Amino acid sequence: MSITYFKLIVSLSIGCKEVPEQSFHSAMRGVFGRVLKGTFCIQKRIECGDCSMQNCLYKIIFEPDPTGFENFKPYIIRHLNSAQGSIDIEYLFMGAITKYSSTILHCILQMQEFPLLIKGERHPIRILSIIDSKKNVLYSIAKDSVDKPQIRSLKFRPEPADYLNLSFLTPLRMKHEGKLMRDFSWNAFFRGLYYRVSYIDRVYNESHLALPEIWHDAPQIEHDFHWQEMYRRSFRQNQSMSLGGLIGSMKITAPKPDTVALLRLGSILQVGKQCTFGLGKYKILKES
Repeated sequence: MSITYFKLIVSLSIGCKEVPEQSFHSAMRGVFGRVLKGTFCIQKRIECGDCSMQNCLYKIIFEPDPTGFENFKPYIIRHLNSAQGSIDIEYLFMGAITKYSSTILHCILQMQEFPLLIKGERHPIRILSIIDSKKNVLYSIAKDSVDKPQIRSLKFRPEPADYLNLSFLTPLRMKHEGKLMRDFSWNAFFRGLYYRVSYIDRVYNESHLALPEIWHDAPQIEHDFHWQEMYRRSFRQNQSMSLGGLIGSMKITAPKPDTVALLRLGSILQVGKQCTFGLGKYKILKES
C-alpha cells in the first residue's frame, strides 16, 4: 500500500530586490491561503471552527478539525532559492489532497491577482513557470496550455542497509522532554518521525501505508548538528515567530529494515514541527 503526493516548483518574479529568505516561508503560505479561502469560503463572516461546511478545500488544508495532541497538515511550502527579484518555491501536497491537484494548480496561478505581503509592503507576483517533480513543465509564460501535475506514490518498504547518511536542508525543530531539542536525540527524532508519518497516513490516507506499531531501534549514530535561528513575521498576529532548529548531518549505522523504510518516507514527508513552512527537510546522501 502507498500514499500519494505531488510536488510543484513555482518560479516567480516579485517587485522587490532583496528580501530575507525566511520571509518567503510565511509570505507564500499567506498569499496561497488567501487565494484558497477567497475561492472556496462561502461563509466569510465566521471562523472555520464554527463552519459546518465539510468539503471546503481551504478548511481541509489549512484548518482541519483537531484529531490529536499534535496536528500535522497535508502540505509543505518551502523556499528553494532566490535571485534578484525572483524566487523558487516548492509546494508539496499529500494523501487525499492530491485528488484536488487541478484545483490547487488553478489557485496557485490565481496568486498573480494578489500582492505578496513582505514586511508590511505589497509586491506584485508574476509566475514564470511551474514544473512538477519529474521536471514536466506544467505552465510557463510562453506556453498556451496548463497541464496536470504527475501524482506519485510512496510505499513503506522495509529493506536492509549497512548505513545511511542524512543531511538536513532546513532546520529540524522538535520538542524533547517538554522543550525544544537543542541537542540531537535519536530517540526523539525517531519517535517524532514515526508519529508524523503515521498521523498523515491515518488522517489523510485512510492508513493505506499499513505501518506497523512503533518499534524499538538503537542503531549507532554519529551526528554533527548546530542550532540555526530563523524567524517568520506573522502579520495576522502582528509578531515575529521563531522557526529555529537543528541543522547538520548524521550517519546511521545498522538500522533495522523498518527504520530504513520510515527514513525514506521522511525524506519526502519531512519531520518535526512547522513542516508546513519547509522545516525538517533532509535528503539521504549515501547508503550501503
